[in-house]
Amino acid sequence: MKKIGSIIVSFLIGFFVFFFIIKWTGWQEIRNAFNLFLSYKGLLIVLLSILIWIIGALKWKLILQDQGYHFPFLKLLEIYFAGSSLTYLTPIAIIGGEGFRAYALKNKFSIPWQKNIAVLAIEKILSVFSLAIFLLFGIVSFFFLTSWYLKYLEILIIGFFLLVIFILFFIHFKLYKKENLIKFILRILGVKNNGMAYNFSQDVFSFFHFKKPLFLKTCLVAFLKYAAIFLRVWLLLFFLVQNQNILIAGSIMLFIYISYLIPVPAAIGSLEAAQTFAFDYLGFEAIQGITFSIVLRSAELFVVIFGIIFLLKLGIFLFFDRIRSGFNNHEKKITGQN
Repeated sequence: MKKIGSIIVSFLIGFFVFFFIIKWTGWQEIRNAFNLFLSYKGLLIVLLSILIWIIGALKWKLILQDQGYHFPFLKLLEIYFAGSSLTYLTPIAIIGGEGFRAYALKNKFSIPWQKNIAVLAIEKILSVFSLAIFLLFGIVSFFFLTSWYLKYLEILIIGFFLLVIFILFFIHFKLYKKENLIKFILRILGVKNNGMAYNFSQDVFSFFHFKKPLFLKTCLVAFLKYAAIFLRVWLLLFFLVQNQNILIAGSIMLFIYISYLIPVPAAIGSLEAAQTFAFDYLGFEAIQGITFSIVLRSAELFVVIFGIIFLLKLGIFLFFDRIRSGFNNHEKKITGQN
């Protein structure tokens, strides 16, 4: 109940911020946004949004394939769309539906929790590194365009790359020495290790070998997902202000993900606030940031509708499957007693 209450409160706060920004900029922008969305330009943004989710599902399938599971792509696509729609509607937009996906895989395909967690961990690691490339580009672009802290830019870039190199070297060293990285981390934290942690880490780090063609293919797909997200930002920006500068697109993408960190369902209010600031600071009209946000949100919600349909379908299946499973277990107990 507390979680539901916090979701409702965060949604109301976000809606209030959204309403305040719209009232400040003018309701005409909503009409302009929907006129753009209902044109062929909006259709292109919707198609790109669908493509982004499809690429994400393909990445998920490849990771499962590496773990020894080969499932029909369309079946996985349903689960991925359902989980992604749940993720979008949770207070923090970049996480949330993974639990549903793991639960669905366990019940539909009998994948154990250990493998499920390993697949999700691999997926998150790939996403973090792929997204980091574009966010770093966004940070550098914003500093370059606005001259914010320009004298610290070189330090920032060098520090980031040194950190990445250190992490990669450390992981490679542990794998080369055949040491268990999860076990090492748990030992530092003072947490008692167990067999599950060992098996989990083996499943995760067996994936990360640069000589494996499947690993390289999955990394490429993970990168393509965020490349498609960047293309969607650039294309929508071009439709709005006829600007082809990729540095501006990188800055806008950075602020999109900053808004996703605010614990509000669907980033309502936070996305509009972030884009109003970004567009204004980058030399455009603040109200154009509102139009950008509404069109982007409309395209994502259009895809989320499909995800919700799959979510309801899978939810009904899992519900009746659980009832059937409970009934069978009850019969076995009765038979055993007799």
